[in-house]
Amino acid sequence: MPTDLAIGFAAAGLGACAIGAAYAEAHVIAASVGVLAEKPEMFGRLLLLSVLPETILVFGFVFAAIVLFVT
Repeated sequence: MPTDLAIGFAAAGLGACAIGAAYAEAHVIAASVGVLAEKPEMFGRLLLLSVLPETILVFGFVFAAIVLFVT
């Protein structure tokens, strides 16, 4: 059974990862729109780059699971 402290750390870690992913994705998408206006053939690469910041959130879920279920 996780303690209140572990639940708090898991929530804080997941929240920080979500904020970081949103910040990174906002900047990547803004830059991608600018590039896409000039070079439409780069759509595939830019789509991949817009998905990459979401991996930060996956790491946050892994961190929260480790904190909650291992401690």
